[in-house]
Amino acid sequence: MNLKQLYDILEQEIIVCEQRHQDPAEIQIRIPVNTVRACGGTPCVEIKRANIGFDFDHNIFHLFPEKDLSLTDHDYLAIMRKEAEDMGWTAYEVGNLKREVKRLKKLLEDKE
Repeated sequence: MNLKQLYDILEQEIIVCEQRHQDPAEIQIRIPVNTVRACGGTPCVEIKRANIGFDFDHNIFHLFPEKDLSLTDHDYLAIMRKEAEDMGWTAYEVGNLKREVKRLKKLLEDKE
């Protein structure tokens, strides 16, 4: 998308707002984000500023989100899932060890 296309979309949306007797100043602009198990409205991040880049970013219009966003590729996602599974298994093992320690302490107390 280029700046002119964005301008045309915004101009059209402002016209629609005015036809519906909505104040365009009341309409928030946000960036939708993908999340897992979201319900309700579309999860979004607010925009803190926007400007045209310079130097290496010449001819690029940036929208800067309020919160940092990052791309996640499938390999990284697979690694994260594996780590989550491992942490779940570790928690299970720790729980078993705690139960075993309690059982052994009780045995020692009973023998005394």
